[in-house]
Amino acid sequence: MTGARHDYLRPGSLEEALRLAADSSRTRFVGGGTDVYVQFCARPERPDAVISLRSIAELVGIEAGDTFRIGAMTTVQDIADDEDVRSSLPALARAAGVLGTPQIRNVATIGGNLCNASPCADLPPPLLAYGARAEIRSPGASREIALEALFVEPGRTSLAPGELLAAVLVDRPAPGTRAIYQRQGRVSVDLSLASAAVAIGLDGRTCTAARIAAGAVAPTPVRLRAAEAVLVGSTLDKETIARARAAAVAAVQPITDVRAGADYRRHLIGVFVARALDRILAGECDAARLPHRVPAPPTAPAPSRGDALRGPRRVAFALNAHAVEVDVAPGARLVDVLRDQLGRTGTKEGCGHGECGACTVIVDGRAVNACLYPAVEVGGRVVTTIEGLEGPENGLSTLQRAFVDGGGIQCGFCTPGMILSAKALLDGDPEPPRDRIARALSGNLCRCTGYVQIIESIQHAASRAAGDVR
Repeated sequence: MTGARHDYLRPGSLEEALRLAADSSRTRFVGGGTDVYVQFCARPERPDAVISLRSIAELVGIEAGDTFRIGAMTTVQDIADDEDVRSSLPALARAAGVLGTPQIRNVATIGGNLCNASPCADLPPPLLAYGARAEIRSPGASREIALEALFVEPGRTSLAPGELLAAVLVDRPAPGTRAIYQRQGRVSVDLSLASAAVAIGLDGRTCTAARIAAGAVAPTPVRLRAAEAVLVGSTLDKETIARARAAAVAAVQPITDVRAGADYRRHLIGVFVARALDRILAGECDAARLPHRVPAPPTAPAPSRGDALRGPRRVAFALNAHAVEVDVAPGARLVDVLRDQLGRTGTKEGCGHGECGACTVIVDGRAVNACLYPAVEVGGRVVTTIEGLEGPENGLSTLQRAFVDGGGIQCGFCTPGMILSAKALLDGDPEPPRDRIARALSGNLCRCTGYVQIIESIQHAASRAAGDVR
């Protein structure tokens, strides 16, 4: 995505975004872009213009009342960390907390995750289990549909040309509702091989309501209504659970591909449904198993000011505590601008798909993949690269010195990204336990496989600095 092969439009309001889409049939709305830009790399055809929704304030945020309204541009990490979501919609919070890597979660949005229409996306199953609805906007009109009706086939939604997903609506679950989300990937940050969400209402041990949804086992995320029918009105016991498991296995239509076989995926769905019901029978729900909440940056960034300019534009932002201005092509990635135009070559590019973390930088306090971050979007923001870390007398910072002393630096290629992911963690959590460090580094691949030294280096930095990791 290094060239200016499409215009990049940044409307400041929903009405302006819809008007721009109506002006041309060859435009595409973009949320966080973590899926779209990977697709652009793989496919030669691109739209004439992408319409970024990042600057539209009314699409961002979570309103919690009798109905949750989650703006389409709310990031996955913000959903995972929201206290109301964690307490009332724990299965959704869990799905958000295990989606991708920390760098992806900091940029990816709920709207983008849904409109990408991937059968293996993490957010659809719990949302379907909670009975979510989609709020869809078009010029002069608004409508609601069941979220299930949004999905048509892999990569395709029911949105008409010029429509966009504005928000996801979820009614607050009835008291006593218990919900659990489970997934299986090849590694911790892989796409789901299969996933399932189970939401159950109980009166004593009698099931009064049930919604079960599965992902990666059909062309679209699906409700498993036959399994639901087994449960409703029945006593939740081992026999009922076994019948619901069999109904779930019979209902799915998985495929065999290079990642997993159909029989294995079918088996996983049965295991997930039975395991969730067993846990619910034991009085558990996902609220007890949520990932640790990620501390927010000191000041939550507001959406950047929009513009509808076409072609290159001049972008001003703070880079390593210095004001810079640079001319940016519409399709330029942040990694290219940092390396090629600003000479910050400490930022490495490995995969170019947001998987390895070598390009990690910090934007407004959060670690992001510079290979997937549009350079035009850093206007007015604060960016930190490895060159921005500095200790006394222009020497190494405490964190950098700990990597050197502890053997965490190794070959050095992935080290800048590792250090910046660690800095983003320590800035908000100065004394994290080992498991929290490992989770923060889950988006950074070490080609030398030396994670023990890396984690120990971060622990030593935390001890030495007592919270100061400049």
